[in-house]
Amino acid sequence: MRLVAQLEELLYHFQVRPDEETLRLKGWRIFIHEMKSVALGIKDNSPGSVYTPPTYREGESGEVFLVWADGRLSQARVQAKSAEVKDPWIEELRGWRQAAYEDPEGGRIVEPAPLPLAAVEDERLEKILAGEDEVLFAQLERLLYEKPDKAKLQAQISAAWGYRHVRTSTGLAVTYQESQYGLSFSFDRLVGGGFAKRRLIEPEEWKDVWQNTLLHYEALQEFGPAPGSKTAVILAPAVAEEMLGQYILPNFSGQNVLERRSAFTKERFEQK
Repeated sequence: MRLVAQLEELLYHFQVRPDEETLRLKGWRIFIHEMKSVALGIKDNSPGSVYTPPTYREGESGEVFLVWADGRLSQARVQAKSAEVKDPWIEELRGWRQAAYEDPEGGRIVEPAPLPLAAVEDERLEKILAGEDEVLFAQLERLLYEKPDKAKLQAQISAAWGYRHVRTSTGLAVTYQESQYGLSFSFDRLVGGGFAKRRLIEPEEWKDVWQNTLLHYEALQEFGPAPGSKTAVILAPAVAEEMLGQYILPNFSGQNVLERRSAFTKERFEQK
């Protein structure tokens, strides 16, 4: 909570007794994300290679929203500063002031109010981040040994646990736990599956994701009839859009027509 404490002290100080009058604040809001995460991966059937080594990260980051004394507003991303640096936030505060903008409707800071209870954390993920991470390695091993024999597997599994801090100048002070889990994999970079929620995947969910992906992959291994004059070609929307933009629409550009870089001529347009 170092970042939360640093910002609360800074913003309260510049709201009550600012060192520079131009930096006086009328209100503020802080969102801070404090998170630990671990990730494992497989690249081309190789687990833990230089491309997908097991990684562990932790840190604090977030954003501040400021209402200055003159009503102008500022928003900024923030990260923790070293405690060894004297007055580490003063220059940041001056920069935020220089980037202030006007929004007559955007300066409201929410008041404290009763909050509904909503679970956004899974204690199993907390244990994983505390060192009991065997389950993730077991999942990675399962992906590798249950894949189709000739398929090249790409996969990643991640888990995170942390806290979300909300502080405002109106007195709102909320801290709650949260967790995240993600699974993604693909065969030959052609077909893949995934799962992402705030909790660990359940056995039946794993089975469903795996079987659906496997069925799609096996279907792609079958040879269809040779294309002929009546073969229907179905394009994905993105492919159709790309084709139209690359080959069709440029022909209707007036500049391309005049410079004879279009399938149409100037005369054809004149003749409607």
